[in-house]
Amino acid sequence: MSNKSLFSRLRGLSKQTTGAKKAGGSTSNREIIEKLQKEEDAFRNKVITSVRIDREFAREDDIDLTEEEKQQIKEYWSKYSFAYPNIDYESFKTFKNRYGHMDVRHCPGSIRTSFFHKHFVNKSYSVAYQNKALLGRLFEGIAQPTTVVRRINGYYFDENYRHITEQEAINICSQWIQKGEELIVKPNASSGGHNINFITHGDGETEIKAIFSKMGISAFVAQVVLHQSAFMSQFNESSVNTIRINTLLHKGEVIPLSALIRVGSSGVRVDNYCSGGSLIGINIETGMCNDWAMANDHSNHAVLPNGLDLRDRQTIPNFDKVKELVIKAHWMIPYIKMISWDIALDENDMPLMIECNFAGMIQVNEAVSGPLFGPVMDELLDEYLIQKFFVKFATEDFICREYSDHVEIDEYIGLTPLTEIPEKLRDKKVTKIRATTFKNKIEEVSARADSVKVPSSLKKQFAAALKK
Repeated sequence: MSNKSLFSRLRGLSKQTTGAKKAGGSTSNREIIEKLQKEEDAFRNKVITSVRIDREFAREDDIDLTEEEKQQIKEYWSKYSFAYPNIDYESFKTFKNRYGHMDVRHCPGSIRTSFFHKHFVNKSYSVAYQNKALLGRLFEGIAQPTTVVRRINGYYFDENYRHITEQEAINICSQWIQKGEELIVKPNASSGGHNINFITHGDGETEIKAIFSKMGISAFVAQVVLHQSAFMSQFNESSVNTIRINTLLHKGEVIPLSALIRVGSSGVRVDNYCSGGSLIGINIETGMCNDWAMANDHSNHAVLPNGLDLRDRQTIPNFDKVKELVIKAHWMIPYIKMISWDIALDENDMPLMIECNFAGMIQVNEAVSGPLFGPVMDELLDEYLIQKFFVKFATEDFICREYSDHVEIDEYIGLTPLTEIPEKLRDKKVTKIRATTFKNKIEEVSARADSVKVPSSLKKQFAAALKK
């Protein structure tokens, strides 16, 4: 269905609810009706246009879906057609080609960004919880790289969060360099390996101060460069290769969803996939790696650029400990339901938490590890696209919420005396009158409540709303 036909259908439904009984309607209520319709159209358009997220992972030589596969997708997703009427078959095609087979539980990017994310991430906490300079305090007891200096809101602190001067911070870094260590300086707002600097042997106070200045006003951390395990180093020696593992807090349990290895490009020090690296899927149950990797041109290869043959199947050392660490860490910030963790393995193959991300790109997981939400996909779709998803609309009398199979009345806005509570709106049964529906006109409606026609299923709610 095209954007135009979708919006035409929605506007047609809206016109059904305005009612001919008040020809022309009031100017003020018409404005409310049009405003809510525009908001609904904007949301629907956002869902449709967000397909570009998945398009980035397509290749020109991708094989089309079969008619049977399209039918399977249609049958599975038809249940959610009110929230998601335009199935993005191209997304399913793309990830069928990346992962190797089609799965109806694939999560198109628009589903995650438009329907899941607002329930997964509490915005009141998301900024602070991802501040690299605060991770040591937020996740006390969780193994992390050694932080020697951090800057928060322009002030410097040592590894124990004791306030120090900039000169003291420079001196601390110099002392670590003199011990033969190298430091990595990571700004708080960085992603994808951008704006990362290294303090190395031979750097003096001038060079260290210059690196601090390059961070601008951002918070940052200076950490001892990790000496990774021999196992992780085999994928690429120049970068610290990390495990990206996703967890979901769902029904009182932290569930490890999906995992992969991020491998840096030869000669590059960061493990970022966009910088020319590779991704290797991991079986979330066993810790066994795929026998192929996806390069950043989205092609699949059995042999890495350094010659490592992935067909000699690899299993992540201490993978159970990796899962234990992220489960423990997730319970420390329960305001965030879904988290993408970056985990390194030290020289003894023990996991260290590098950072956490609340908007990690799920497409990389879908491409190399299969459907991210796997066995809980049905539950999530039922909860967020049927039980919780609604669009607001207005009639001449009411502001309402339309759900997949019913309508709820939010507020009475009629400018003439109320005569009837409708049994149906937008061809769906009205199942609820909210307690605050008449908050602005309680006396007016109460005075003539006995003459208002109310469906039997709503009489108790109607009476309750008049008592507020």
